Amino acid sequence: MFRRHVAWRVFIEEVKRSRYVHEEEADGKTIRYLVSPFGALINRVFFVGTVTDVIESKERKSIKARISDITGVISIYAGEFQPDVYTFLKLLENEPTIVMLTAKIRIFEPEEGRKIPIIRPEWIKKAKLSDRNAWIIDVASSTIERLNYVRKIAENYGGELTDDVLMDMQIPFHYWKPLKLTFSYYTPEEILKEIEDYKALLADSLGYISDMMKLEIEEIEVEVEEPESEEEISPTEEYFEEEAFEKSKPSLEKIIIEAIKELDQGSGASWNAVVDHVHKMTGTSREVIEEVIEDLLTRAEIYEVSRGRLKAFS
Repeated sequence: MFRRHVAWRVFIEEVKRSRYVHEEEADGKTIRYLVSPFGALINRVFFVGTVTDVIESKERKSIKARISDITGVISIYAGEFQPDVYTFLKLLENEPTIVMLTAKIRIFEPEEGRKIPIIRPEWIKKAKLSDRNAWIIDVASSTIERLNYVRKIAENYGGELTDDVLMDMQIPFHYWKPLKLTFSYYTPEEILKEIEDYKALLADSLGYISDMMKLEIEEIEVEVEEPESEEEISPTEEYFEEEAFEKSKPSLEKIIIEAIKELDQGSGASWNAVVDHVHKMTGTSREVIEEVIEDLLTRAEIYEVSRGRLKAFS
């Protein structure tokens, strides 16, 4: 019986860095995998990101869109054989929308030595900002784990990767096949160089997302804290503070959107620059500004063109 391959949870940049294709026969079919330099063997993927720039081709009966995560942007495609995905993307009408999707990866080779991954969603649905943040944490955790295993092998072993070697290194069984293929296509020197470069990218990306989530974490901590003194804000005072914030929110949203437009030189406005700019203009705390930006993203009134860079609609 034909078994569907596991959908890898990887960042877009890892897909784009995977330069080799491995083929093997299974159940009378030729299966093609992207071989990542970081120990992933990718046939299907699970992404959570922001979809933008939906373009329909009525002649070809196909639709193309861009999906971005904190590491990069890649194109996704749907045609007459994916009617549900096709209809979903068509109805977005170019409104940036956070989605989750499972997709099959096809490899297009327009010329020798050049490989382009074609992402064809099998299913897709809308997601929330909290879904995206949870996905980022999950993917980051598993990616860092794989990077550690790959680096351990690249730095300490130069021979053939046998089951006994991998067992002695205490590497989980489900990574054995991907790691063997990674080291059959990439040299240890190539892998270590890729790891250093990718590690810097991840540190930058995860630093950005951790800044975004500080407020959420602080709120959770406040909920479980015991009162330290009797000088607490009364329910009535708390109500009026919240009411005042809600009343000021629309004007703050407008200021943030205008700041994004003003600071955008074509590639989007830096998240931190927008926060600093609005803080200096209004005196509003950075935490409140961050919260309003997240709310604007959730409602798709602004969107991320790439990690940490915001755009507003004209």
